[in-house]
Amino acid sequence: KAFINDTVETLRKNLRDITQEIQRLIAASTMGNLSERGDDKRFVGDFAALVTGINGMLDAILLPIVEGNRVLDLVSTGDLMERVEIHCDGDHRRMKDSINALVDNLRTSANLADKIANGDLTVSHKPLSDKDMLGQALVRMVDRLRDVVGKANAAADNVSLGSQELSTSSEQVS
Repeated sequence: KAFINDTVETLRKNLRDITQEIQRLIAASTMGNLSERGDDKRFVGDFAALVTGINGMLDAILLPIVEGNRVLDLVSTGDLMERVEIHCDGDHRRMKDSINALVDNLRTSANLADKIANGDLTVSHKPLSDKDMLGQALVRMVDRLRDVVGKANAAADNVSLGSQELSTSSEQVS
């Protein structure tokens, strides 16, 4: 009977300890501390395996988030050369694809702006959606620059024509 009581008491202690460890991890993750891990060395057998499994799950959840944050940090400083290149499935793949699409679309817009800055007004751009503020601004910018250049060319033509007429008039007066 003492053996059974000792075994039940050990089981209770292990259940209490594993519950506290899991609650500690839940509290840490709720507070945004996703790097917190369970101490699997405190446990033996299936309890240690459970904590090891939870730690592995947290690592699997966190790896794509860390990689996505790395790329977004670069984008926030204007670096559009990096992409999320790790293998992901499910929700993580959707996040990866969205970040990569963001980087690709910003890179396309930056390349277009560079062409415009270098004087190429033959470029065309189609905004990604009716809410694409940058894309719509680039389209308006090209249209306005084309209009300004057109008016400047027309003004130059008028000046040239006026100069020719003045020259002809001067020759006739002489």
